[in-house]
Amino acid sequence: MEEKHKIETIAEILLGAEYSEALLRSIFGPSHITHWADEDPDDPRCLRHYYSIHSLGLHILTDNHYRINTGFFVIEGDEDVDPFPWSCASGIEATSCREDVQRILGMPAKSAEAIPDGLFGLPPQGAWDAYDNFDFGRLHFQYKLDAPGISKVTAMTKDAIPGGEYAAAADG
Repeated sequence: MEEKHKIETIAEILLGAEYSEALLRSIFGPSHITHWADEDPDDPRCLRHYYSIHSLGLHILTDNHYRINTGFFVIEGDEDVDPFPWSCASGIEATSCREDVQRILGMPAKSAEAIPDGLFGLPPQGAWDAYDNFDFGRLHFQYKLDAPGISKVTAMTKDAIPGGEYAAAADG
């Protein structure tokens, strides 16, 4: 896979940048992009903007000012995007298991075990690990529930980390 399609490389370019289709075309070439918006649950006066790049298995989330703060790299695909074999510069790829990720990146800053039966009305989900040792912020690995491998990697800016020390510092 080309270096420009490594998750950390894309995260370094996109996160913190102002969203534009020209920016995405400069990285990925022509792509079909869908946009929608909803209220930010933390501040109903603000809208969050979502962009899906169908052929690349990528969702992008911006803040109210169109600054990109989160990228969802969907390896298995979902109802809005096709599957795409994203990988990391460190050698982590779709087939990597949790032990592989922890061996390469060390102990995560946060993690949770799988919830096979779902919880509070949410669907079942695999275990996850989050690592905060990236200049752009956090990489969050969501593992498959019923097989080894990664289903999604989320890259986020420090101020987009939910309930974290960065979010608290930004509010204070």
